[in-house]
Formats: sequence, C-alpha cells, structure tokens
Amino acid sequence: LMMGQVKDHFGKPKEALEHYKKAHSVNSFSSLQTFKLAESMRKSGDAKGSIPHYKRLVDNLENATGQYGREDFKQLLISVRLGLAR
Repeated sequence: LMMGQVKDHFGKPKEALEHYKKAHSVNSFSSLQTFKLAESMRKSGDAKGSIPHYKRLVDNLENATGQYGREDFKQLLISVRLGLAR
C-alpha cells in the first residue's frame, strides 16, 4: 500500500495501480486499500473497472456511518462518492 502511495505522490498512477492491486489481494476487506485501488484504476483510465469497488465501498461506508454510527468514516464516504461521480 505504501509503495502505491509513493508512486501516486510522484504522479505515476499506473505503477501505483500494481502496488494497490497487490495490497488489495492481501486484504480486500480494508476500506482504505479498496479506495486506493479504485482511485488508481480511475486515474489510470479504467473508470469502468473502478465502479464496482466504489459502489461496494459506498454501501459498506453508508452502513458503517448510519447503522453503526461510525462518524469517523464520514470523510472517507465523501471521498468515495466523489470518486464514483468522477
């Protein structure tokens, strides 16, 4: 995950995507790793491929913030919705 963030920081989204894919394959339950994967896919030109990841995140985060009262996830939910809209 961290190597993907480094590649993102240096404007190399396609290289970052490979690292995010690896991180997501290790832990597909992590909202942060799924978000980074979706963002990287979108930035690399695979917007359609990123949609299922964004939608799953929206569903999970809406449940977390609504049903379970996890206010700390609201900012991530906003970022996910913005990515999905893009």
